[in-house]
Amino acid sequence: MLLSTHKLLIVLFLAFWFGLSAAFGQTVVYVTPSGAGDQTGSSWGNALSGTQLQPRLAVATTGTQFWVAGGLYKTTAGLSNDRSLSFLIPSAVQVYGGFGGFEGSVSERELTQPSSTTFSGELGNSSDQEDNAFHVVTFKNVSSVTRIDGIVVTRGRGGDGAGIFNDGAGTGNRSDPTITNCYITENVASYGGGIYNGGYQGSANPIIINCVISRNTAYTNGGGVYNNGYQGQCNPTFTNCLSVGNQGRDGGAYYNEAYSGVCNPVFRNCTIIENQSTHYYPSDGSGTMYNDVPGNQGNCSPTLVNCIVWGNSSMYAPSSNASVFNNGTVNLTITYSSVQGGYAGTGNDGTNPNLQADFRLPTNSSAINSGDPNSTTATISELDLALKPRIRDGRIDRGAYEYWLRYGPGFRVHVTPNGAGDRSGEGWSNALSATQLAGVLVDALAGTEFWVAAGLYRPTQSRNRAMSFQINSGVKIYGGFAGNETDLNQRNINTNQTVLTGNIGSQSDYGDNVFQVVKLKNTSPSTRLDGLIIRDGYESRDYATSRYPKGGAGIYADGRGFGNRCEAVIVNCTITSNRSSNVGGGIYIDADDGGYCWLTIESTGVTSNIASNYGGGIYCLGNLGVGGATLSKCSFVSNTVFGFGGAINCFAPNSTNSRSTVNADQCVFFNNLSSYIGGVMHLQVNTGGKSLPTFKNCLFNDNFASQSGSVVAVQASFYAEVSPTFINSTFVNNRVTRVGTGTTLNSMIESTCTSTYRFQNSIIRDFGYVYHASQNYIAPNYNITYSNIQGGFAGTGNIDADPLFVDPANGNYRLQSGSPSINTGDPASTTTSVSATDLAGNPRIDNSRVDMGAYERQTVTGPILTLKEGSWNDPLTWLYQQLPGSDDTILIRHRVGLPASYVGKARTVQYEANGQLVFSPEARLNLN
Repeated sequence: MLLSTHKLLIVLFLAFWFGLSAAFGQTVVYVTPSGAGDQTGSSWGNALSGTQLQPRLAVATTGTQFWVAGGLYKTTAGLSNDRSLSFLIPSAVQVYGGFGGFEGSVSERELTQPSSTTFSGELGNSSDQEDNAFHVVTFKNVSSVTRIDGIVVTRGRGGDGAGIFNDGAGTGNRSDPTITNCYITENVASYGGGIYNGGYQGSANPIIINCVISRNTAYTNGGGVYNNGYQGQCNPTFTNCLSVGNQGRDGGAYYNEAYSGVCNPVFRNCTIIENQSTHYYPSDGSGTMYNDVPGNQGNCSPTLVNCIVWGNSSMYAPSSNASVFNNGTVNLTITYSSVQGGYAGTGNDGTNPNLQADFRLPTNSSAINSGDPNSTTATISELDLALKPRIRDGRIDRGAYEYWLRYGPGFRVHVTPNGAGDRSGEGWSNALSATQLAGVLVDALAGTEFWVAAGLYRPTQSRNRAMSFQINSGVKIYGGFAGNETDLNQRNINTNQTVLTGNIGSQSDYGDNVFQVVKLKNTSPSTRLDGLIIRDGYESRDYATSRYPKGGAGIYADGRGFGNRCEAVIVNCTITSNRSSNVGGGIYIDADDGGYCWLTIESTGVTSNIASNYGGGIYCLGNLGVGGATLSKCSFVSNTVFGFGGAINCFAPNSTNSRSTVNADQCVFFNNLSSYIGGVMHLQVNTGGKSLPTFKNCLFNDNFASQSGSVVAVQASFYAEVSPTFINSTFVNNRVTRVGTGTTLNSMIESTCTSTYRFQNSIIRDFGYVYHASQNYIAPNYNITYSNIQGGFAGTGNIDADPLFVDPANGNYRLQSGSPSINTGDPASTTTSVSATDLAGNPRIDNSRVDMGAYERQTVTGPILTLKEGSWNDPLTWLYQQLPGSDDTILIRHRVGLPASYVGKARTVQYEANGQLVFSPEARLNLN
């Protein structure tokens, strides 16, 4: 039976209304300027558009959060010029700005000051403010959990509080919003150009934290803020706020009205500077603050603690000290503050704090360590206006910014776990402490050098998992110091281990570790990490609800975006025990959206890292850009992935401009694991993409894949360019378990395209080279020459013979005298075409013709060095992870133990000062 038209309309209306109600009641509403998907706001992929934000906010229900991505949002969304409309924030609704459009939590925002999210009252002609919105943001009778955070509020014009109108007027009414991390600028009103707090016959007590109130104008009173307690109450609290460049007739920055009411604002660690009164009679106005109690009928008791009040003036008498004007009896309390002209009160002085151009404290400022000694982070705040730790050196500073030395070119900053002296970082005797390091790094300028002593360093003392050690472009950070060195060459990175750890919570629980231990963003090639252990990151954000680049639990290198470049040198480091629930357990090299990201990694161990999907050790993304790494003398040991690429994954998506690759020389790949394909490396290249990795003098041994491709797996489109090259490399005992369509169980290579694999001067033995083709795909092309292939392979100079490794049972894959792989490599090879040195660092062509494999047989063999304290039979004890053989000269520089009943072999043994050889029962060392 058909419904009547009337009934059908009712049904449709109810369905529509309940659908909207369900949407409005959701916990988070996602917003971007253009919107996305179905524009319900249910996710970033279905984001609400800017044209919908104002009406959606107006009907939002209690508990709703709006996450607003960077961009410009207008009060009428450009759809009309209705000046009466504003962003009305209902009670218990929270609005957060500054998002990139991919985050899964508020803490993931990379907030800037000012924020990237702007709410504007500019409606019509941009050169004519008279058609702008009366109020940009409006609160009316809201609770303290109501919040705007990370928003620029600008270009309001006309009404009281053109920027923010906080309305708690009327008997029984109350409006107490929280306003944080906001930038309130260029608003013009009759009263309260930036903010108007209306407590007329009601109550208005906002909490305002870490805000900049700048260049606002009031034709009458309160250029920055008007606090109205007329016959009511207005008791706002301002913490870490900067008020600068505001103008008003009475009260350039603040006007406090208490006629027959109460107005008791509190200012904690605020900087009030360069504001101006426009009153024709200078004696009647005030650039800083006008406190008004007409006929002494009311209570006005402002409190300022740890503040800086300087450079405020009157337009008509600019040389006068126009700090504060009191009309009537005012109980003004100022303590521990810098007040131009001085002010009687505990701890105050009239000494110029000599603020820098950005209103921060210079090194010699009198405002440093001169705030109230009883102030704590609990009584003031944990972070200052720059979002840096509030108390740096035991006592709080004055003003909105805590002093942090912004080191630059030529500065050498010393750091120890506990710090020393004045903790300025100038010399070991004044070293920064571990709790200061992350905060100073984030402000360091190019050319700054950090020397960090042995110890444990965390990026935060809180439980904020989004915190990292942010390394800026051109900054160099060196570890491995004892704390007394005067020259970089004096450090010992093996003895003095400098550890950057992401373990900030329970030491036995990975779940509360930081997402990424170290971040690099748009850094230059002069940026350097040297002699550090980077560990215990856990990137576990939910990929379904967060498009944040999820990976790089150890190091995240961010070169995203057209025109951006991220480069750095990582040397003498260990990247270990990091985990990602998506990609790049150890390192994520991100060249998404047309960026460029390339790391140079030398003499570094990437060990025991885990990723769920791609790249247990390293993940390289080149999407419309170039992402990759140059690897030299590195070891990739025991990295694990549950998907693709135990040690390395390179991804080049659809585009002729997508490039992702690595170039490796003198590297070891040992015991890496993929639970699917690509025990060492996986290359995923779509149409038009390119990946051309090159490996020279590398050892691949004991790597494993559950399905196929124990060393390399390639998944590529037919029109992709993929060509791995292996020169003078050794492949031994790399295995898979699945029976496939190839010739044997144990294939080194998995391929889905016609890519070309080149092997030259290489040795492939023991479950080594055989091709495994994925079902229904075309076999790759091979260019194999002058190589020792178990089972044989047709090609110029190839052989199939026992290479006579020195001690394969104990991981020594050098060549014995008489090996068929000696002097049988490509006779055209030169040190220029292959390399100058082998995996052990010995000369590559020892006797006129190159050998096969990773090691050149030496006529005169150099000493084998210990790399760290450990067991003789542990490859990680030795440089290049090679156990000594009977023909080797040994140089022991650490404490080395021979396990019970173990028989070691060597030609001779030498010792350095700290070298020691310890024998367990029945152990012996046979010398040749």
